[in-house]
Parts: sequence; C-alpha cells; structure tokens
Amino acid sequence: MTSRIILRQNIYLIGDVDTQIIGNKLPSKLQVLKIFFYHIRILKFKLRESAEICIDEVKVFWQKAQIPTKRKDHCIDQLLKLYEHYQLLQKSKSRDSNKIKEDEFKTLLLNLFDIAHANTALMVNENVMNFLTEQRKDGRVGYIANIESDDNDQAQKMKDELLQLRREKSEREKARYDEFVEFTSSSEVEGVNPLSQKTILSVSNFSDELATTQHQESTQFRGTMNIVDDKLVAVFDHCKISDRNAVRVIVALRSSLQIDVNPLIVNRSSIRRSRVKIREEKVKQIKELFKTQDLNASVLHWDGKILKTSSGKNKERLPVVLSCGQIEKILAIPVLDDGTGQSQADAMFDAINDWGIPDFIKALCCDTTAANLGSSKGAAVSLERLLEKKLLYLPCRHHIFELILRGVFELKIPTTSGPDVPLFKRFRESWGEIDISQYSNGIEDSYVQEKIQNHIDDINHFIQKQLDSNQPREDYRELLELVQIFIAIYTIKIFLFRKQFKMTVKLIKSVSEICVFIATVYIKAWFTCPLASEAPNNDLSFLKELIDYQSTDAKISEVALKKFSMHLWYLNPETVAMAFFDERISSNIKNQMVIMLKSIDTNSEINLKRFEIKNIRDVYDWNIASFVSSRSLQFFERFGINTDFLNLNPSEWCQNEDYQKGLLLVRSLKVVNDIAERAVKLIEEYHSILSKDPERQQFIVQYLSEYEQYYADTRKSAITENMKMD
Repeated sequence: MTSRIILRQNIYLIGDVDTQIIGNKLPSKLQVLKIFFYHIRILKFKLRESAEICIDEVKVFWQKAQIPTKRKDHCIDQLLKLYEHYQLLQKSKSRDSNKIKEDEFKTLLLNLFDIAHANTALMVNENVMNFLTEQRKDGRVGYIANIESDDNDQAQKMKDELLQLRREKSEREKARYDEFVEFTSSSEVEGVNPLSQKTILSVSNFSDELATTQHQESTQFRGTMNIVDDKLVAVFDHCKISDRNAVRVIVALRSSLQIDVNPLIVNRSSIRRSRVKIREEKVKQIKELFKTQDLNASVLHWDGKILKTSSGKNKERLPVVLSCGQIEKILAIPVLDDGTGQSQADAMFDAINDWGIPDFIKALCCDTTAANLGSSKGAAVSLERLLEKKLLYLPCRHHIFELILRGVFELKIPTTSGPDVPLFKRFRESWGEIDISQYSNGIEDSYVQEKIQNHIDDINHFIQKQLDSNQPREDYRELLELVQIFIAIYTIKIFLFRKQFKMTVKLIKSVSEICVFIATVYIKAWFTCPLASEAPNNDLSFLKELIDYQSTDAKISEVALKKFSMHLWYLNPETVAMAFFDERISSNIKNQMVIMLKSIDTNSEINLKRFEIKNIRDVYDWNIASFVSSRSLQFFERFGINTDFLNLNPSEWCQNEDYQKGLLLVRSLKVVNDIAERAVKLIEEYHSILSKDPERQQFIVQYLSEYEQYYADTRKSAITENMKMD
C-alpha cells in the first residue's frame, strides 16, 4: 500500500503532494495544487470537496494579510479551472510539441493564486495594497510579517460601508421574494452563500441582530414543520419533479386532503436544500450498509456515454457499477475529459477506493473495445496496474454476439458510416403506413421453408422456455415473439411486412437470409448469453454450429466465424473452468476435464486473456476438456473455491458442499454488461433535469437505482408495504 501512495505522489508537473501550505507569503498556484492533489489522490475526496478544503486553507493566509477575498464558491471555481488547465496539458503530455506549454505552465505555477476581492483597493490601506501588488509579481516579493497593521481605520470604514450596502440590498430582495422566505439557522444550510441566490435570504451570514429584525418585520406566517423525507425525495426524483413543481404538488395535495399548509415548510429553497441533504445522507448510508455485505466475488462493470454538460460541451460520463450475486451497486458516474483507457482506469480506481473495496474486485465486465480491453493502453490493463493484481476478464457476451450479427448484416445489406442504417430508417419512417394485421408468413417464402423446416420444433421449444422465464427487457421478449411468429406464421418485422414495405427482390432475399440465420443459430446463443456456467461450452457449440452453417450459407458462416474467433474470451484456460459447473456436460467429459487440470499449458508463460487458434475449424472435433489445463486452477484460487470435490466421481459432485458453493458462485457471476447499460440509461434520463452539478447528478442516480429496486411494483398494497418496511 505504501509503495502505491508514493507512486501516485509523483505527479506530472507537480511533483510530490503536500499535506498543508507552509510559508509566510500568499500561496502560489503550485502550493495550492499540491494540497489539492493530496486530497483527491491520497485522501480520495471528491473534486469539489477537495477544492473547498483547499480554499479554506488558502484563505487563512489572506486573512493574516488582512486582504479581503472573493466569494468562496468563486474561489473554488477558480481552483477547478486551474485543474482543468492542468488536465489538458496532461492529456497531451506524450507529444513533443507540448514541451513549451509545459514550461510555461511550470512558470505560471510559481505565481500567486490570486483570490483578491474585486474592490480590494477600496477596502484596504496603502501598505496592504502595496504588499498585494508585490505578491502579484514574479517571485511573490515580500512577506506577510512585513505588513504594517497599525492603521486600518480606513479599511474598516470601507468594510462597514460595504456591509451596509449589502444589508440594504438584502432588504430590497426580501420585499420582492418574501413569499419564498423561511428563516432557518445557518447550520441547516451550511456552506451556502447568502448573495449567491436571491430567494435564499434565510441563510444570510449577516449578524443575528439583522436576522431578528427582518423576522420581526415579516407579517407572513412561517412554517415550522418539515415534511420532506427520504421517500418523498425519491418519488420527486423518480418522477423528475423540479423543486418549484414540488411546491405546487405539495400545496395542491394538502389542499385536496383539506390539510392546513401554513404550519408546513413549503418553499422552493427549503425543498431544494432538503433534497440535496437527504440524497447525500442516503448515499452515505448505502455505502455503510454496503461494507457489511459479502463481496468476495465482485465483478466491476463500466460503460461510457458522451453527454452534453450544462455549458453545451460534450463530456464522457462513465457509469461504474459493481455486481456480486444479487447485489448491483452504482459506485460512481464521473465526468471524464476523454475516453482513453487510462482516464477510465483512473476514474474506476478512484471509485473503488472511495467505496473501500479494492481487495474484493475479482473480475471485469465491459464491451470489447480497444479503449476497454487494449493489451497495453486499455482501461482493464491500466486498472490492473493501479490495483497491482491481475483480474479475470468477463467481456459482455451480448456485445460479442451483437458484433457477430452486425458482421452478418453488413455482409448482406450495405450500410453507411452514420448512426442510422438506411434500411431501418426507411422502415421506421414507413411504419405509420403499414397495416400490422396484414403480415406475410415467413414460412410462405420458399427459401425460408427449405432452410428452416427441420429446425421448427427445436426453435419453438427453446422460445417457449424463454418466454416462460423473466426477460430483463421488453425488446428481448419482442424478439422471441417475432421469431416464434417467423417459424409458424412469422417474419422479423421487415420481412413480415415485405409486401407492404417496398424492397427489391435482392433485398428481400438478403433479409430472408439474415432471418434464417437469426432463427436457426443466433437466437439461442443470444438468449443464453447471461449464463456464466454454460458460457464456455455454449461458445464451443456455437463455433461448431457456425462451421456447420457453411452448408446453409457459406458467406455468413465465414464472416460469423471470423468475428467470433476474435472474441473467444470464455475459452481461455482460466475462464473455461466455469464449465466444471455446467450441469449439462456429461460425467465422462468432466472426468477428462479433471485429467486435463494436471496437464502443463504450453502457453503458460503468456498471459492469455482469450483463446486463439490459427485454424478455427480445427476445434470442430474438440470437446470442452480440450481447453482445460493446469492454469484453469487459477479460477478456483481466485474465487476461493475448494477443489476437493474434483477427487470424487463427477456423478457425486452434486451432493458435495464445496461443489454446491462453487455452483452458486459461478451462476451468480454477471457475464453481460446490462447493469452498466441501465446505469447509462439513468444518467441519460436525469443528467440535466434535476441538477446540473455532476456530483449531485451522481447522488440522484445512485439514490434512484436503490429506489427502483424496492418500488418497481406500483400497486398501492406493494408500495405501502415497502414504505412500512423502510
């Protein structure tokens, strides 16, 4: 652990971090960044929280120098802007052309971190102003101890005048926004500046005497009962109700229930503060509860999404999610400056440490992009370096099979580089003109009938079994139903309506060929993707089916095999060990697998993350035992599975306690990235509705993900019961 901290202290252009600012000059930019990095890298605080702590320390020096400063939130923004400048340089640090910019930035860091008030010249005496002028020069000439402080009458007079102006301004604002005013103690809204929002007069930092006078002058009855609790906040957030609309909802509801609203605290400012506070508190509670759970088989998921910020810029958001059995937890949704593997790894490392779970992460699940799984600069390998351990790769199986289908589609139907497939776009635009009751049976097509008739019973049986089980998404169920229609009275939407939707004969032929591939080979592979224990043998079976498909369509067979051979992650020596818990595999083959555990892997010196073979057709005569080697034992060691059951006959494994524990663990492993995609959907929905602050957006999504797990059932009885349980 110590070596890791030292490593992360050696920061680009900054050097070692500092725990505090020392000296008798006003702090330089470098001094401020050193303690800022200490808080974000070592103490793992959030960016804005770290900036706030740093500014508090910086202000101590300015107070000693008797120099007034900007508002605290403006100072924080100034520090974060400096940090953004630093990040831009870091992004291009490998470029030779960046050398000049680096030198300029190093010189800039030695200068004053200037947070002086805009009216400083009017508020301080000549000696103090001269000192500030010298500090603003290169080298920050002079020392705080040299300031003459015996004549501050003029400065104090200026301060008093400025305070009086603010009081008068506050009185005017009170008259305009009196209906929104609620007087609360400053502790209730700690950290909010009185002049930052017109409607929040109650958090004024003026003297108690001024607040008391204002309260006496007000003739409006002030509510004292706060009705906003965690359940109400969750409902407001889930329904995307803004703070202003929340006031309207509460007042209207209380009126309908004939309840007097006067005793209630009902104004936009109070509701906003309560929502912010409750979200943060609930997320803290979630974290504390999370630490008490068994997380020894944790899989880390992530999936990036580019979204617009409040300033209109496109920024990468990276939902980082943990799965462990039935546990699914959104750890963070940070904003990234870029989508590089290193940036993603840094963000995930920070999230893991923030939740205190680096030792529990055993595997990774993500899409198979170069940014994620690149061998040298991918996010996965970068995260392994940060965690100082090797992880098991469980790439999203849905993503793998989407790539295969995309390859088949592009083979048969030309596409463009744009986001819309021309055929799909044209079909979508024509949908309103199509009579959905007048579909044409897929089986009526002579080509379809020839290729599919021998598979109808097997496909029907598989589809019915899947329809009887719970499907995580409605479009999955729709696909099953469409395939079922296709083989009985069916086609997949476009082919279904081929007589109404104008297509050339060649295009109809291409669509029919794709439909046959989906119905006979692809759909079974797709819907069994989430089953971890069956993944290795399913991939081997799919390979053989693709080889056999050559007799149906040689070109589709070739393209699909080429795509799939690049993604045989579940046939590498360690991951294939999940097949020991595949109850479909015969005892005879499992005996062979046990024997192969004692064989020496010829590639043992190579860190194989996926299976590779020159001629993929060679595997046609193999069984799953052919992929097992001594390296497969790493899987059992990684997850702490006792291997004593391997000494028994496979027919007796089911009665063995160690085998049963391993079976439950393997079945619980998430090998599809659906949970990260759901987190992406949440941040897409809520990222600009209830808050524009990225950190608060994260709290909202984390809280909502918990809410939706418990309150998915909207029946009155179910919601009422869940409310009672809380």
